[in-house]
Amino acid sequence: MKKLQRTTRLSGSAELTVEASPKTTWLIAALLALLGVQPSAALIVYRIGGESLPPPVEVEAGAEFRQLSWADLDKNLGGESFGLALTEQITPFFYNESDNMATTLSGVSGNFQHGAYNGFEDVGDELSLVIDGDPETFFLETRPREHAHTFRGTALFFDLGGDFATRLVRFVPKVGSERSVAHVIVAAQTDAGGGVDQIEFVGASALSRSLREADSKKGIELKVVAEILENKNPQLDIELDGTPIRYLMIHVMPQDKIWDLAELEVYGGGFQGSASYQSNVLDIGEFANLGWVRWGGRQDEGAQVEIRSRAGGDETPLVNWRNTFRGDEQVPFGEDGKLLTRKTYGRLGPIMRGAITDDTAQWELWSSPYEFADSAGVALRATRSHRYVQFRIAFSSFGQAGGQLGYLEFAVSPRLVTGLVGEIDPWQAAVAEERTFTYALRPTIEPDDQGFDGLDLRLVGGRIVGVEAVRLSGEPVADFSAVAEEDGVVLGFPRLDVERSGELLEVDVRAEIFRFGAIFEGRVIDSTAPGEIGQIVAAGEANELVDGNQLLVQAMTLDDKVLGTVSLSTEAFTPNGDQINDQVEIAYELLKVTEPVPVEVLVRDLSGRLVRRVYADVDVAGRHPHQWDGRDEAGQQVAPGLYICQVEVESGGQRQVQMRPIAVAY
Repeated sequence: MKKLQRTTRLSGSAELTVEASPKTTWLIAALLALLGVQPSAALIVYRIGGESLPPPVEVEAGAEFRQLSWADLDKNLGGESFGLALTEQITPFFYNESDNMATTLSGVSGNFQHGAYNGFEDVGDELSLVIDGDPETFFLETRPREHAHTFRGTALFFDLGGDFATRLVRFVPKVGSERSVAHVIVAAQTDAGGGVDQIEFVGASALSRSLREADSKKGIELKVVAEILENKNPQLDIELDGTPIRYLMIHVMPQDKIWDLAELEVYGGGFQGSASYQSNVLDIGEFANLGWVRWGGRQDEGAQVEIRSRAGGDETPLVNWRNTFRGDEQVPFGEDGKLLTRKTYGRLGPIMRGAITDDTAQWELWSSPYEFADSAGVALRATRSHRYVQFRIAFSSFGQAGGQLGYLEFAVSPRLVTGLVGEIDPWQAAVAEERTFTYALRPTIEPDDQGFDGLDLRLVGGRIVGVEAVRLSGEPVADFSAVAEEDGVVLGFPRLDVERSGELLEVDVRAEIFRFGAIFEGRVIDSTAPGEIGQIVAAGEANELVDGNQLLVQAMTLDDKVLGTVSLSTEAFTPNGDQINDQVEIAYELLKVTEPVPVEVLVRDLSGRLVRRVYADVDVAGRHPHQWDGRDEAGQQVAPGLYICQVEVESGGQRQVQMRPIAVAY
């Protein structure tokens, strides 16, 4: 393919004439593959779910495709789901308002308890009688007030198996019965993850300490949600407010008359409030470069679908420990000396089982949630090459607002080299001050490795201004190219293969950081395989003469300044529509913030009157440019004259403002 000649300038550096070929970033290469432009025979695309969909478009360009199913879950491989219907898609269970959840939910469980003077005792398997949908079967309380039997009444403890919006609890007596329950207290846990030490009831004397003990042992906190007094109707409807509930306790207080219950019905409607899916630990088959992840689905307003991932170097993300009974000693292997797996750990006797901890040596922690709106594709988060990948999806629904995930796809390709570590020097710098950083990396290249001839370098939380030099084993590399990207630079240089294994590659860049922890993220790339995924440079000791062994730059500035330099691209512009000097760029630097903060870019006249709100949203640390076209809020051209460009930032309860004058002329 013919190379394109282009002249580029990395802001603030000398002008460079470089050769730009299709060896752009790994992400752009992946997008080219997505469009079928470049062959990608070594690219592998996995898809979970969506079996009836056509293969991914990358297959047309030569990628391998591997189909998986949502339902292919194996507990021994870490797979599990809760509260989901598993078909070609996954979605939380949904129930109509007319559905009696007590009979239709598969996870319903519970029991009756009699409150004797010395505590509560289980009645036995009586629950099945009142949730079987059969009005001919029933529970009969023949001793509703008896010192040794129902001194404190009768309680029905009910687990719906998940949290559901609950609007009605109905007592249905047996056919033809005129018996009624006079005084009923309904308590519920509205937070399915709870667990406290007591239950709160209406009136401290309504229920004894023994009842609080009986249910606090279940690790559940119940609070009163309804109380019915002096009821005389055989069928009793107890209305609730629709709050999602998992655990219910219906307590019938002691009374003189016997009573019966044929069906306990629970109504609400909507999606299960909390549901989750965790894939098996997926074995790619070899250490590979992790590329993008994308998905298709739906997230209703008021609901949330959170997708996370983690990756590792061995088959289990957990370490299983065995008690040796030598003090507090625990070891991760069995008596046969073999590493404990989930299966062999389960075979140990209860007293032999020690702790289960995260394997932080071989596995990365769960990523923060991906933005659901980024479904077209984002980088699969990892700090190095891995062999195993796992996904976790959490659904939070409320009433009729829910979510659905049709499929999830991710891409991998063989790693380019066996080992790759890098570090940055210096690893401390002042905020918003340009300086030279040296990015050093050292590869371990085996004979079968394909090697690399490029580096995609990004500075997250900062800005790369220019490339000053490239060195290999201390010697300058004259034949290198540098292509400016929006948030970094892509370098090209002579190929590093097995003959260059272990040599130190250094890149001097001019850059500035904007926050306390800015990270240099690098991937080595192979220009002969643009459809493949670049290999992440892991933090480590690349240069033994440099301290740090890290790719993160710590800020030395300790003041509370968040709004850095505010600059205009010109002091005067002429927005007359001739496409020459028609706009002014208003750029500002946000410093140190790690979470998005509110920012406004305003244009005012000299009296302070608002002329145009150019931008109003939230931003993170970095440099942010916005354009003003010389028009007011009504879309009309402003009169010639002097105006004020104002940038406002809200952070930590403080407001920081900077202003710059701009002249408009025609």
